[in-house]
Amino acid sequence: MSVKMPGMQRLLAGIIRFRDTVRNDLVKQFEKIRDNPSPTAAFFTCMDSRMLPARFTQSNVGDMFVVRNSGNMVPHATHYGAAGYEVSVTTEPAALELAVKRGHIHHVIVCGHADCKAINLLYNLHKSPKNFDPQSPMDHWIRRHGFASLQKLEQRLEDREKPLEFVSDVEGYTFEAYIDPEDKWGTEDKLSQINTLQQLENIASHGFITAVDIVEEGTADKKVFKVALDGRMLKTQSGKILQIESEALALAIAEEWSSQEEFLHMGHMRLTGLAFTAQDNPLNATRESIASKIMEYLHGDTILFWNVESEKLEKYQKQYWQPVIDNANEGLGTSLKPSTNLFGGDTISSVDASKVEKWLKSHNFWALTGMQYAVESVKSVLLPYSVVTFKLSASEAVHSALIEQKAQAETWGAVEWAHGVEEQELTSRLCAGALFVYMNSNTITKMRF
Repeated sequence: MSVKMPGMQRLLAGIIRFRDTVRNDLVKQFEKIRDNPSPTAAFFTCMDSRMLPARFTQSNVGDMFVVRNSGNMVPHATHYGAAGYEVSVTTEPAALELAVKRGHIHHVIVCGHADCKAINLLYNLHKSPKNFDPQSPMDHWIRRHGFASLQKLEQRLEDREKPLEFVSDVEGYTFEAYIDPEDKWGTEDKLSQINTLQQLENIASHGFITAVDIVEEGTADKKVFKVALDGRMLKTQSGKILQIESEALALAIAEEWSSQEEFLHMGHMRLTGLAFTAQDNPLNATRESIASKIMEYLHGDTILFWNVESEKLEKYQKQYWQPVIDNANEGLGTSLKPSTNLFGGDTISSVDASKVEKWLKSHNFWALTGMQYAVESVKSVLLPYSVVTFKLSASEAVHSALIEQKAQAETWGAVEWAHGVEEQELTSRLCAGALFVYMNSNTITKMRF
């Protein structure tokens, strides 16, 4: 007894017809592009059987990389692991790497469509969460990678006249879009439109940069350095091309971008962030206002207020903090002394305060931006001063900043991994701030580079 399978029979008949009619011409095309393939785009679309990208784009063999899945979704880079550090082993990021990084493709296209069954399911799960099946790979895929689209749908339904913003950490990839302002489409199709645009935001979260260069402009007396990412000039958050006077800083920022691997972690590129802040100056700060803000930290500097009630802590303060105070007094000509009275008023004399402020104002605006960042990181002026003047390393300064926690941990115990994470974070911030001071300082950098 034979089992009729009309669908499979139609496919087999199609294969036979292909071999008899089309195959010979395609083989010639395959041979033509075999040694010199030149695809122009990576095309992400839905696996819906009604979608025929080769037909409606009129593309030929070798024109595009095509990736299809449920809902034409490309997972955001931060969706891999709790901290976003794990390497993704799913198809979509691998396809992006193959096409963009290794294939040097410059165009990535996302194609959605109306009446998308995957998007209809996403909306249904949103409206009826109890329908979620924890054993369904499809439900997990749709819910996990469609959540951002749902959030934007709620914004659109609340105010149809306001554009939705699709935000990227990479300058130039943030954009706004109006979704069906005339309300011609149903809610699910609005969600499909949003979901398609959301994938552009997700795609931009993946690292595509293959070449980072320094571009030197200006005259011999006044040079300006720019950072080029695959030939495009790096721009600040305000959309202006980043312009750096220090070649050392430009090289360091370029290295930050070169070190990004699968994903872009803007939070890890601290020198880039400081340069953006210094150039854009979003708070309209001045050298005087930054110096004044730093001076507020001096009057409550951690290093100058000692706790003598704990014998162990007092020992650490003498061991780690007194040399920092001595270094400041020697370098700045001050006579700073530690205080044991937290409520005894200001311990900084006006003469000493004037000397510290004079030293701060000897730096340019960019250097002061870095100094403020360093000071705010460890809640101390004297510790960053010791790092900038090469008396302490950043790790030694952070260790000194955390001796109270060290004493408490030795007495009561501590969660070692948590303490380690905090110490690494502070060290990274202090390093970035101190380097930014060093590389922009009129009194240091120009003599040493």
